[in-house]
Amino acid sequence: MIPRPSFWPVAIVSLLLGNACIVAITVYAASGAGSPGGSGTGGGGGGGGGAIEPDYDRKALAWDQTARQAALDRALGWSATASITPAGHASASGSPGTLALDLRDGARQPIRAARITAIAFHETDPRRTFTLTLTPATTGEPGRFTAPLPTFKRGLWRVALTVDAVGTRFTPTLQVDTDLPLPRESGDAPCSQ
Repeated sequence: MIPRPSFWPVAIVSLLLGNACIVAITVYAASGAGSPGGSGTGGGGGGGGGAIEPDYDRKALAWDQTARQAALDRALGWSATASITPAGHASASGSPGTLALDLRDGARQPIRAARITAIAFHETDPRRTFTLTLTPATTGEPGRFTAPLPTFKRGLWRVALTVDAVGTRFTPTLQVDTDLPLPRESGDAPCSQ
């Protein structure tokens, strides 16, 4: 009589191979390789993941200084409102854009002279950052600064500002949603910090 092969070794090997496939898919999705930003760590998979904070490790090592700066930012009472729009009449993703910033002091008065740099990135592509230098707007509006953005993309942007004005440094991080209507007045509520 010929012994019949046992079902259990095949079942165990099948379960182990299935688990390995699930782990491989999870690692691929978590690495961001399936996102529009390409491959690498972070960024979420399939275009729906979270964003990576630029220089997070440096900020974590300098936590005390970062916390002191955040407390100073709150004590100043300054506000920054930002918008990102397509440049000119272009509206397609990938065309150039403009970052505009309205900067007010604690008394809601425009801050007219400031040295402002920004690091901006779209939430779906956090590895593609743009470092911008903002200059006073050509419209002559006090407290309004602008910078050309190499590419416009609809959705949520993160903009980390460094503002040096009146002998003080202000470092808000704003979230700018290009799908929301623009504020009617430059004195509207500030974006989240």
